Parts: sequence; C-alpha cells; structure tokens
Amino acid sequence: MEITISSPHLNLTDQEEQLLRHKVDHLARLYRRIESCDVVVKKIPDDASRNYFLEGKLRVPRRTLFASDQAETLDIAIEKLVSDLEHGLRQYKEELEDYR
Repeated sequence: MEITISSPHLNLTDQEEQLLRHKVDHLARLYRRIESCDVVVKKIPDDASRNYFLEGKLRVPRRTLFASDQAETLDIAIEKLVSDLEHGLRQYKEELEDYR
C-alpha cells in the first residue's frame, strides 16, 4: 500500500510521521487490496480546543473511503482518523461478502 502524507504549513517530526504511517499501515492487515492512502495533516491556530485536523482517503477497488477528524493532539487525531477509516473498511468488506 502506498501511503502519502502531506502537511501544508506544518512540519511533522520523523516520530510523528512514523506513528502515522504505522497506524495507517495497520489497515492493510484488515484488507490486502488497499491501493493507497492519502493523509493531510493541518494545524488550526484559531480553534483553541481542537488544534489538529486530519483528512484521510483510502483507495480500494472501485471505491474511495474518506474520513476526517479534529482533536487537541496529533496522537488523538490519528487514532480517531484510523478508527473511522477502519470502520469504513469493515463496512466495505461486509458489502463485498453480501454481494457474493
């Protein structure tokens, strides 16, 4: 699976980027046919309670799954985003099984 991380106007540390890659790579264990995942990390300076905004696009055959989340810390935002993408991926797999 190809993972693309972009963070306009924000410099992620190597540790933060590795954490994000590790969490997203976990999704490949649930479904081997994931084509790619694009994640955008933004920091919102005006909103005091929710500083980090993440968007994720997960491409699977014939579908693109999308999730976005905001949180106070990057770690929490990553957990929420991956959880939402995992939920969408499980629903997609159930639809495939029902189709068969």
